[in-house]
Amino acid sequence: MGLRMKYAVTLLCGLFLVSSGGMALAECPDSPDHFTFASNTGCTYSLVIQAATIGGVSLEAGDEIGVFDGDLCVGAACWTDPLGLTAWCDDTQTASVVDGYVCGNAMSFKIWDNSAQDYCDPAAQYSIGDGTFCFGGYSILTLACEGEAPPECSVSPTELFFNVDTIGGSDPETFTIENIGGGMLEGTVLESCDEFEVTPTSYSLGAGELETFTVTYTPQDCGDDQCEIDTDTPCDNVFCDATGPDMPECFVDPIGLSFIVDTIGGSDVQTFTITNVGCGQLMGDATELCDEFDVVPGTYDLGPGQSETFTVTYTPQDCGDDQCEIDTDTPCDNVFCDATGPDMPECFVDPIGLSFIVDTIGGSDVQTFTITNVGCGQLMGDATELCDEFDVVPGTYDLGPGQSETFTVTYTPQDCGDDQCEIDTDTLCDNVFCEATGPVCPGCSVEPQVLTFSVDTVGLSESKTFTITNIGGGTLAGTVSETCDEFTVDLPSYNLGPGEFQEFTVTYAPEDEGDDVCVIETDVLCNNVECQATGPECIPSHFQYSTDTDETYGITITSARIGARNLQPGDEVGVFDGSTCVGAVCWSDPPVSLLAWINTDQCDNPMYFKVWDSKTPARQWIARAFYTQGDKFFCTEPAPVVRLRVHQDHESDLGVHGLRGRPNPLNPDTDISYALPEGDARSTSLRIYNPQGQLVRILVDGLQSAGEYTIHWNGTNNLGVRVSSGIYFCVLRSGEIHDIEKLMVVK
Repeated sequence: MGLRMKYAVTLLCGLFLVSSGGMALAECPDSPDHFTFASNTGCTYSLVIQAATIGGVSLEAGDEIGVFDGDLCVGAACWTDPLGLTAWCDDTQTASVVDGYVCGNAMSFKIWDNSAQDYCDPAAQYSIGDGTFCFGGYSILTLACEGEAPPECSVSPTELFFNVDTIGGSDPETFTIENIGGGMLEGTVLESCDEFEVTPTSYSLGAGELETFTVTYTPQDCGDDQCEIDTDTPCDNVFCDATGPDMPECFVDPIGLSFIVDTIGGSDVQTFTITNVGCGQLMGDATELCDEFDVVPGTYDLGPGQSETFTVTYTPQDCGDDQCEIDTDTPCDNVFCDATGPDMPECFVDPIGLSFIVDTIGGSDVQTFTITNVGCGQLMGDATELCDEFDVVPGTYDLGPGQSETFTVTYTPQDCGDDQCEIDTDTLCDNVFCEATGPVCPGCSVEPQVLTFSVDTVGLSESKTFTITNIGGGTLAGTVSETCDEFTVDLPSYNLGPGEFQEFTVTYAPEDEGDDVCVIETDVLCNNVECQATGPECIPSHFQYSTDTDETYGITITSARIGARNLQPGDEVGVFDGSTCVGAVCWSDPPVSLLAWINTDQCDNPMYFKVWDSKTPARQWIARAFYTQGDKFFCTEPAPVVRLRVHQDHESDLGVHGLRGRPNPLNPDTDISYALPEGDARSTSLRIYNPQGQLVRILVDGLQSAGEYTIHWNGTNNLGVRVSSGIYFCVLRSGEIHDIEKLMVVK
């Protein structure tokens, strides 16, 4: 209990209330330090305190007891067991001051706990007296303060005994630590002995709790051992007394071996180990008296902890299972061997691969292989092949245990080249694989296999050569041909012996602009020759555009058709912003890259395409664009990838003006312009939609002829209500024309 103000006001008692922090504990001197009272007042009353406890624990030297009449201390003494305590009565000579007890008043007590540096109020139990001053001549009593008892340790047992007769063996024993007091009993359990280990290594026990500790003794060498387990203050240590190994001890592992061999003459190997797990020297022999079993080595001589590994080989000499007992000598356990031997025919083929070499057609080479029955019973089967160049004899076998049959394989090539064949030797036997090097065939080498040409003027030509060589044997013969108008080859055929070669000249003479390719076919055995020609460059001449712009924008065209005809070299494609051409390209093999030359203010304008048809001179066609990537507006990302289609009734002599709203963004209205190509009047609609695809306003719905149109939109819907800010889409449909312009309304 800490210091309390109620004790501080006990002025007459003169309690010296001192904080316990930083103050060393001291034993009680001749007179108590923590109680003040008046003595020699003229009369006394004697008290005998037979026992005094705090939390069930007896007071110790340095503790003090004071007796009180109300709040007035009338006597005190340092603790002795038992304690005679004198109380002093009130001095009648000092009438103005009460300085002692008054007979008949109740007495009370306080105890100064020197270890806790605090006071407690004990309960008094009287054996003589009634708790008042002046009762009889004296009072005899005991005092007890409530409180938590200190922890108290009980260790059981305090001595452990171990017995291990093999090195590496172990013996566990246990002891318990119990808190038979109060509070919390805490500590560590330690040992510094190599052969002993204790778990757990600490404890924290409340009143009445206990912990069990396991000590394991594992001897590492011969002889007895001792160890003291330190269980920490205030617990008793535990003493360990161990009887260790004192003579050789044999350990055999394993004591049973299993073998499986399915062929006579085959073998299986297993091992066992003998270890001296005791002391002294372990010596003996490992022997067997079984024809099919062999054990090595035959003896052992092992010091403490040493081991010897023994190898047992089982080699069956006939059919059936076998058993054998390996005698490992006293004091070791014998090893029992249980073997599963051959019990059915077993096939062994040697070799399973044959190699042949014949360098002339009609020649031959002979190799052999053998089939042996290395099992039991009768081994029967056929040796067959399905290869024209190979022949095997005999075709069958019927073999008892241990019998063999030799087979002859003859290789007779019927044409040039290498051959392979698999001899089927029936179910139980491995097949025999035959690999034959036959007569060398002609081999063709073409060098180079790619020819490159460059001619920049129609009517001129360039020639390149390639060579065909017979790098094999025999005769290499064939034809050289091409089906390309711009390419010719000078020789039509070749007939070459081993090592011979022939040179061929290819001439490229372009008939029009553009690059060309051609494949020269050199017959079956030879690689074809690829011709790659850079022809006269094509510069678009039917579309005029300026390259003096702010930036360029790339467009990829994957295909283009006029009606059912694909565009061909000589055709041209132009891209337009309204009626202004901003780029063009000569058509070549797709994909074709088209570069648009535009200024910054043209970004987000829609793009349109025209095609110049070289097959119908002086004709330009409107091309409908199908976007597989991107959209129809300049500068958007990703860059557009398009397919172009021309319907031949949409001639573009009129010129095309794209669908366009100006101003855009609009607040509140805009003028929408577009142009329709020549032709009959057609059903035309111009409508405004919101981003959800809902119709907002119909601006045009009827027949319109070719020409240019401008339609005003005042920014209202079909009900005359002004639309809200945001994105809207203007959609034009007229015959084959389908165009979209994105409009932004701002307020």
